[in-house]
Amino acid sequence: SAEPPPVEPVKVSSPGVPPADVVVSVPSDSPVASEAWRGFVDATLQENPFVGSLLEHARVIAFAADAVKVGFVRSETFFWESASQKSNADAIIARVHQHFGRAVPVDMVGLEDDAGAELASLAELKLQLEAARVANIERDAATHPAVQMAVSVLGGDVQHVVALGGETDS
Repeated sequence: SAEPPPVEPVKVSSPGVPPADVVVSVPSDSPVASEAWRGFVDATLQENPFVGSLLEHARVIAFAADAVKVGFVRSETFFWESASQKSNADAIIARVHQHFGRAVPVDMVGLEDDAGAELASLAELKLQLEAARVANIERDAATHPAVQMAVSVLGGDVQHVVALGGETDS
């Protein structure tokens, strides 16, 4: 009996690039969606990874040259307590002053659990984008004509999809 030809992987998405149909549930005018906030957090991650990580989990309420206000959900105790420690709060304030080139009022507040639902953090946005990216890859793979042909010939269904070139598989 003849051996079936080897199956080549089918690339269905570019790694690191969210598919066009990904919808993030944050208004485009929200401070967390701003390039300024993202740039500030990215620069802070480079300079001070711990403080940058705190800011990734902060809910930005206002980020402007006249005032900065961020909140931390109190039930996320690690981030809330870490941001509340004087040395970390001072490091956040210093980064804000460095970013704007002058002293800017910085207010860090504790938020209740339900406030966190209205204000997303960058960390949550990254998780949402990654989940949507993986779901799109799985959908695209399962509906790809080559996969559909293999399923119709061999029977069964798609059990596992590996995102080629990416860090995540599902």
